[in-house]
Amino acid sequence: MRAPATPEITELATFLHTTTAPATTRDLADRFGGARALWGEYHRGARIVPWHLLERVVTESVADRRARVLTLARAKQLYDSAEASAARVEVLGCPAVAPSGRRGLAVALVATAVVSITALANRGAVRRVLGGDREDLG
Repeated sequence: MRAPATPEITELATFLHTTTAPATTRDLADRFGGARALWGEYHRGARIVPWHLLERVVTESVADRRARVLTLARAKQLYDSAEASAARVEVLGCPAVAPSGRRGLAVALVATAVVSITALANRGAVRRVLGGDREDLG
């Protein structure tokens, strides 16, 4: 996913870069797949690294079990924040700083819901659920 510039996405990119240092983008592409340019985009925050890939990078990069569990928890937190900020930007149209407290939670939930419903609608699933044939629901 192409990511707009937000502090959360930048923080995730910095985390990824720190976790994978001193490996080069070529090393990462060879080890985990994908193109070098794509790894460069992940490191710069131009794209959000997919969770399955981030999880694999952390799992294979952190040897100590306890440290790995803590690092995975931090990675998940950063990933979720980056995805939520990208959804906020997509819905609101600007890279606003996340509102705090209950309002922030409400904005994040609405943004996530809108993005999810849009994705489902694009696949026709909403149309089937709201009035389509039961056979289509499989």
